[in-house]
Amino acid sequence: MSGIATVTATPDQLFEGYTVGSGGKAACTGCQRTVRDGDPVGIYAHQTSDAARWDIARLFCVDCRETAIQHPTTGATEVVLHARLGVTSDAATQSARLTLRDIETMQLSPPEDGGEL
Repeated sequence: MSGIATVTATPDQLFEGYTVGSGGKAACTGCQRTVRDGDPVGIYAHQTSDAARWDIARLFCVDCRETAIQHPTTGATEVVLHARLGVTSDAATQSARLTLRDIETMQLSPPEDGGEL
């Protein structure tokens, strides 16, 4: 088998357990408020058609989070998610990370939608 295998997954599956922030906290992109374990958050993420990885471009506190993609971009898959922050720990390395949990997809925009940047 050559090349990279294609895997199909929902945004909820892709981002469950995704690490955000550092030191057990993250900052809201909108108001700079600190968010921590247990806090509800909003996420805006995108993946360009030529990229293998997703990029979380914005993380919002519960007061700033959005439910829709304001201006879809042609050539990028974009998603708005609502989630809760949780701590995932690794006993072998004695480390812990702030991660996304209980993800709900609010809107998904495929690469064919939207306008040019």
